[in-house]
Amino acid sequence: MKTDRKLYYGWIVVLICMIIQAVPFGVAKNTVSQFISYVCEGEGFSLASFGTVFMIGVLVSAAVSPIIGKLFDMPGVNKRLLFLAGAVMSGGGFILYSFCHTLPAFYGASAVVEVGTAILSAIGVPVLINAWFQEKRGFALGLAFAGGGLGNIVLQQIVPRILENRGYAYAYWILGLISLFVAIPVVLLLIRFPKDSSVRDGVPAKEKVSENKIPKIRMWGYKPGELLKTPVFWLFALAWFIVGLFVSGLAIQYMAYFVSLGFSTTMRANIGSVMAAFTIVGNFCGGAIFNKIGEMKTLILAFVIFIISVICLLIAPGLPGVGYVFGIFHGLSVFMYIIGPSFLAGTLFGNKSYGTIVGIINIFFAVGYAVGSVIFGIVAKNGSNYQGAWIYITACIVVCFIFLLGSTKYFLKQAGQMRIKTEEGNGES
Repeated sequence: MKTDRKLYYGWIVVLICMIIQAVPFGVAKNTVSQFISYVCEGEGFSLASFGTVFMIGVLVSAAVSPIIGKLFDMPGVNKRLLFLAGAVMSGGGFILYSFCHTLPAFYGASAVVEVGTAILSAIGVPVLINAWFQEKRGFALGLAFAGGGLGNIVLQQIVPRILENRGYAYAYWILGLISLFVAIPVVLLLIRFPKDSSVRDGVPAKEKVSENKIPKIRMWGYKPGELLKTPVFWLFALAWFIVGLFVSGLAIQYMAYFVSLGFSTTMRANIGSVMAAFTIVGNFCGGAIFNKIGEMKTLILAFVIFIISVICLLIAPGLPGVGYVFGIFHGLSVFMYIIGPSFLAGTLFGNKSYGTIVGIINIFFAVGYAVGSVIFGIVAKNGSNYQGAWIYITACIVVCFIFLLGSTKYFLKQAGQMRIKTEEGNGES
């Protein structure tokens, strides 16, 4: 009996996704904060007004996410062309920033970048991984999204030097060009989807009866219309909106908080480096944890990690050293909102309309993230009430996970019943 020892192409797909996360995604999402002071000084914008550029882009991206997901779900659509469109919009939009001198121009460029990045990464990567992996889907997602952390380590070193030596317009142009030069060849030469379910990991050994018999793709799950009529789904979606609220507050405001506490530049930079390193660990291990201990236990673990992060911020005024502990736990927490939505969508809602449902969930998270920093600023009273703001974040975390655990438990039970019916239907056919 001849054994096929060829490398499973799904792992090449994971490497491709890591490259997408490292460069085009990294350029579009991980370098934004580096430009703010330079652009505001050069164009005369206030920090508040320029901050709306990101919010507008995210909201536009959220609005079109279901359409993007629907396109990925449609059998007749060339998915490689979708990825190509995302690559061109993400990198090309970043180049457009270099020609912008007014807020409306930045709004337009931001919308192009955010929509392109949603196609290429937020929806495209999970759809691609879900097509190639079944049993190891969580682990594969974790590896894929870890690429963003790896790329960020490099980008955080080179972007400040480009900005300092050549200015923000040149930095926008060259980084956008790098994004295009990396993403377009990867999309055109390497991205592909499996022809049928017989190549998904774990399937052949269990279902392939003979070399001439190819198993049918077992499509199961909800259609978007069915989910939207299910009250518990709105609880699930509201939970992801709240995740966006508190993640935005934590991710964007913690550095300003450390500045207000008098942490030195070196200490703040070191905390940021610790967080970046543990972001890689969080993404790398998070998917595997979902696979290993299950959805409910992983969500409880994420809850504990978030709570520890906020406790560190609350006691940081008296114990500055816990800033590093915050960096560790905040870095580890990223798997929850990077991998969580796409993993849970596949587990709870099936593969029948996977892309569309991921897009719908992204709407709620993106809107929460877009308005979260604004709400945090109001609660924090421009920095005079940080302790009250962290308590507000804690309340958001508690409410969110009550909703998320309850709705996930419900849909896990429903998903089990739907799989049984699908198995029985396949057995009769």
